[in-house]
Amino acid sequence: MSVREKRRAAALDRIADHMLAHGLADSSLRALAQTAGTSDRMLLYYFAGKDDILVSALGTIATRLGAILHTALGGPCSADPEKVLADMAGIIRGAAVRPYMRLWLEVTILSSRGEEPYRSVAGQIADSFVALVASRLAIDNETIRQATASRVIATLDGLVVLDLVGREHTATLALGVKGG
Repeated sequence: MSVREKRRAAALDRIADHMLAHGLADSSLRALAQTAGTSDRMLLYYFAGKDDILVSALGTIATRLGAILHTALGGPCSADPEKVLADMAGIIRGAAVRPYMRLWLEVTILSSRGEEPYRSVAGQIADSFVALVASRLAIDNETIRQATASRVIATLDGLVVLDLVGREHTATLALGVKGG
């Protein structure tokens, strides 16, 4: 790895940490450079532009979250979507993952306004979440597995919203209800 690549990676890690701690509110080029411990001019030497910085940092964050989820879900796959939902809910509602979920909600809101690069990144992250859940479901029929994974993700996203608006009890109740 070249010196440039090492410095880019180090800057990216610091920016990702900052985004997890503070969200996207202060993501001007100058603020991102300060977070990375460099000047805005040097930051643009490492990245093609602000969008490249944001996309790269969100990719780093998504990779970190994926690793957390894969480690936490280490057990066997299940044909029961309720078990997969409960397992995933237990992880995403935990304190260690809360910053990721808070940032995910912020990216989702910006994406809903059609803002780039958030719309593209949010779609990719959503697809990776569905793929992760689908990989945990022992369902042979691909269409049913994908539909079930999509339903689990939609439910998990709803739980995140309820938790982040202070309705943890309501989210917990939702997990306890079986069926329709």
